[in-house]
Amino acid sequence: IGQRHDYRPALQRITAPTLVLHGANDLQSASVSQGYVDALVNAKLVVVPDATHFMFTEQPARFAEEVKTFLQAVLAEE
Repeated sequence: IGQRHDYRPALQRITAPTLVLHGANDLQSASVSQGYVDALVNAKLVVVPDATHFMFTEQPARFAEEVKTFLQAVLAEE
């Protein structure tokens, strides 16, 4: 806890389509999530309004819809 880790070198090796969800009220800044997206080869960032880091419990329907939309888009590309 309290340690900072730089995962960018590992993230650059991931080529699978990746969805990064960020709660607009997350304690982690949006720039950190954007940094993950920038490090990934094929990533999309979605900022969820009125959500924190735990959007999956706060807004389960919105969370599920974002994941579903992302997966449908990935499958349509195949």
